[in-house]
Amino acid sequence: MQPNSPQHIMVFMETYDFGGPAKNLLRVMKLLEDRYTFSVCTYLRGSMHGSEFIHELEKAGITVHILKERFRYDPKAFFSLWRCIRTYRPAILQIHNAKSRLYVALLKTLVKNFPTTLSCYHGETWTDAKQQAYNKLDRWLFGKAEQVVVVSDTQKKLLSEAGVDENKICRIYNGIPITEALPRKEQVPPNILTLGRFSHEKGQKILLEALILLSQHNPELAWQVTLAGDGPDLLSLQDYVRNHPELENRVRFPGYIKNPDTLYPEASIYVLPSLTEGIPNVLLEAALNEVPIISTSV
Repeated sequence: MQPNSPQHIMVFMETYDFGGPAKNLLRVMKLLEDRYTFSVCTYLRGSMHGSEFIHELEKAGITVHILKERFRYDPKAFFSLWRCIRTYRPAILQIHNAKSRLYVALLKTLVKNFPTTLSCYHGETWTDAKQQAYNKLDRWLFGKAEQVVVVSDTQKKLLSEAGVDENKICRIYNGIPITEALPRKEQVPPNILTLGRFSHEKGQKILLEALILLSQHNPELAWQVTLAGDGPDLLSLQDYVRNHPELENRVRFPGYIKNPDTLYPEASIYVLPSLTEGIPNVLLEAALNEVPIISTSV
């Protein structure tokens, strides 16, 4: 990668895990590697020296710029970000997180001839009041980008209602590689599967409440449920299961699964209980593996 490359795209993504957005990003970079050069800027906090996300990028031959920070919104990271842009002078900045959107918006007010910004919307988390305040700030920041990419019409409507010019917003659906479905394994009792980050907006507690009702209305019906993932609500969900005998010995928490393809053949039904979504990879993957799906209308 050479500085001043007219086709250099610098990507900003803040994650430690190699989940859906990170996987989609790497797939797109590999698809376009004959037309553009890419580098990725990501953050590491405190004493961290690496992450699964960084490992996967480096394994794929992608240049990674690590922005070290002592705490969230550390000014040190802001100046590191500016040095990356100034050194490599990319043609396009592709932004995937609120922090980088804020830093870039500030820089655009200070620097002439700034690169074009393409901002990608992945949805929102609603963990607490502070996070919801960040969400409002982030919606405003989308209005500062030259182009915004969303994955659903609902996201486009949300951002346009927040004041983002509709002409700037482009909807591009998520996609996954088409592969052969893995052989299904009949499960006795039937296995209900859901995957994802354990946080309020993903609705795992709603699923557990529904299963309690199912058990009360039909106590003889046999079933089990697999809740795969990790996140801030994990401990509270585990406590909820322990405190409800209808769920005892029926709910399994296998943790974060790096390759969820191994879970779909053992699923009798895939359930998406989310309160908000874009186009979730898990639904595409479940459909590809011919798993029946029940989903909230989001």
